[in-house]
Amino acid sequence: MKLRRGRNSDLSELTRLEAGSFEAARRDSEWMTRHSLNSPHQEVWVLENGPTLAGCLILRFWPHTCRIHSIAVDPKVRGAGHGRRLLRQAHRRARARGCRRMNLEADARNEALLVWYEQNGYTRTRKLSDYYARRWHAWRFSKAL
Repeated sequence: MKLRRGRNSDLSELTRLEAGSFEAARRDSEWMTRHSLNSPHQEVWVLENGPTLAGCLILRFWPHTCRIHSIAVDPKVRGAGHGRRLLRQAHRRARARGCRRMNLEADARNEALLVWYEQNGYTRTRKLSDYYARRWHAWRFSKAL
């Protein structure tokens, strides 16, 4: 699978990945995804799997910090290391842009995901009450580069 920068022509596939990876309340709108594709402060990376996308990564950059906005992997190909590949790309891009820290938020209900981030060097730094919706909490994670 080829890892490359996302393009506006990927919008429908990115929307499909969002729908297969996140509950409706957590999905980015098509407008927000288009904004991410064209913003100088964001990067979108995709894993090409023939005519479809197997995964995507959206990064947001601030001085010295990179926030992982989302990592989405097609449910049909989960468990094959694509999420880890996208996470490594996030770290490479953050270092290339001079960042010293990575941040992200993850659904507090998804213990497997929380453990996955910890296994990849992230530390839970704060529980965010009602982050996604009422009684739908998240954990903020951080990792020094």
